Amino acid sequence: MKRNAFFLATALGAVAAGLVSGNASAGVPIPPISGDFVVEIVPPGAPKPGVTPDCDPNLLTIGATLMGGAASVTAQCEYNVSGSQESSTGTVSNPSLATSTGDSGFTKGSLKLVCDFNQSVDITMSIARTGSELKSFAGTVLQACSFTMTFTDAKSSTLSGTVEVNGKLGSDDGSVSGGKIAIGIEAKAYVTSGTGTFAGYVGDGTFSQNQEIEIPSAPSGSGGSAAPSAPPSSGDGTGTGQTQAQALCAANGITDCTTPGITAWCGNGSPSADRFAVCLQFRNLVQSQSVRAFSSRVRAFATQSSMDLNLVKKAGAVRILTPAPAAGSPTAVAKVKATTKVRLAATVGATCTVKTNKGKIVGKGVSRGASLSVKPAAGSYVGAKTLQATCKAKSGQSFTSNKVKIKLG
Repeated sequence: MKRNAFFLATALGAVAAGLVSGNASAGVPIPPISGDFVVEIVPPGAPKPGVTPDCDPNLLTIGATLMGGAASVTAQCEYNVSGSQESSTGTVSNPSLATSTGDSGFTKGSLKLVCDFNQSVDITMSIARTGSELKSFAGTVLQACSFTMTFTDAKSSTLSGTVEVNGKLGSDDGSVSGGKIAIGIEAKAYVTSGTGTFAGYVGDGTFSQNQEIEIPSAPSGSGGSAAPSAPPSSGDGTGTGQTQAQALCAANGITDCTTPGITAWCGNGSPSADRFAVCLQFRNLVQSQSVRAFSSRVRAFATQSSMDLNLVKKAGAVRILTPAPAAGSPTAVAKVKATTKVRLAATVGATCTVKTNKGKIVGKGVSRGASLSVKPAAGSYVGAKTLQATCKAKSGQSFTSNKVKIKLG
């Protein structure tokens, strides 16, 4: 897997998806009028609003540690996310195709992804009062998605296929800029069907995507550079935390009711016995506010990515999406149960048969959309080592899928 790290905007960005002409020797290439697709979508596995990584030390204690006078805190964080048959929708347009054809429908399209995914990242970072620094980054990623692009042009053109990746993430896949951890992932893309302007075309290419986890430069109330003189804030813009802090200051005769002032009054983290109970209240206030501030800043972003496809005229194409090996082990064996369904993406209208290396028929199905699920026949996985699908198009021409190694257990 090629590894690239990118930086993201702070809101839904554009995904550039470019189509390039195919190799004439492999079929008739699509004309170069296709241009670039512009997409806005949140990718599978991207952080969701309010989701925070699990860190050691716990996020509840980071703000208090910084408030106690520490220059920085080194945190070991994990972010894990998985899903099955989860849908993600977005928009897609092709301005150059709209211009060349005079059909504005190519500027008004939709994109749908349906994904099985499992993603895990391990992050070591230094959180200081002045900013955050990535120390190390590693992880694994599995994505098995079907996609459909649908346009509102005169022919109601569509493109459908798969986005697939299974590999490991390394240090060059992650970077920090402005308190944001940017994750770069490159997947394979396969086109299995097209209609309208894209009728009869299939192909493959790459889909480079980016995700982002935003880390605050200093948790609220830690004395960070964002508000060095303010008392602890609630982190939600309500000012509740400031009111509580001011009440504690007034009740205990603290004249300098700022974070540095409170920190000094509490002995820079080592309060005297007579002040211990009050300082504990300040610490608890900061902890509860810090985690709320952190949670509010971990949210989902669309990718600024590219899908570069090589489209050619062929009878059809088919891919097995699942079962799939575990994340980070693309050449490993996929574990199956007797009831595990086979999920395919194939040219619409094709009749597909899934067989094992033993020649047993697992099941059959007709492709009527972006993907289809084949229910296994009883005992069909017994003794099997691989799966492969063979499909026959309406024209009578046949085509085969990728092979998937399996083990019943």
